[in-house]
Amino acid sequence: MLLAHTHNALGEAPTLRLTTSIPDVEINERVEQRALVQMPSLQYQFDVDRICDAGSEARSVMISVADTRVRVDVKSLTGPNKSQLTLSIPAQQIAPIVLEDFCWAETDTIESQEALLIHGALSAQASLLCGDGATEKTVYASKSLDVLLRCVRKSEPAISR
Repeated sequence: MLLAHTHNALGEAPTLRLTTSIPDVEINERVEQRALVQMPSLQYQFDVDRICDAGSEARSVMISVADTRVRVDVKSLTGPNKSQLTLSIPAQQIAPIVLEDFCWAETDTIESQEALLIHGALSAQASLLCGDGATEKTVYASKSLDVLLRCVRKSEPAISR
C-alpha cells in the first residue's frame, strides 16, 4: 500500500498512501463452466493520504489505472493531507477475467458460491509531487485493485446497485 522512496535530513519519509473502494459487479448465470468474462466499466473511489518532507509542500497527485489517469493540483483537493479522488475505468481497458465454476448454470444454487472477490483485477499507480521552491521530489505508491463479483441466477431478478 505504501512506497516511499526518499527521506529528509531528519529521517522522516514523505508518504503517499492509497485506500480504495471495491466495485460490485453482477455476473449473469453462465452456460459454460469455464469462460472469459468481460468486466463492465469500473469506478474506484480513492482515499489519498499525502505528506511531504518538512519544509516542502504537496504540488500534485496523479493516479493511473490501465490507460486512465487523473492528475490534480493539490490546491484543488480537500483537506491539508487527505483527499478523495474518483477514477472510472472504461470496460475496453480491462482485460477479461477467467472464471471457472463460478455462476455456472449447472451448479447447485444452494451449495454454489454466489459472490467472488477477485484480488488484483487491476493495479493503480500513484505519484505525489512535493516541492520547496528550489527542489522537487516525487513519491510513488502502487495498489492492487479488487473487484467483487455477484452471481445473478436466471430465477433471480437483477438488483440495482
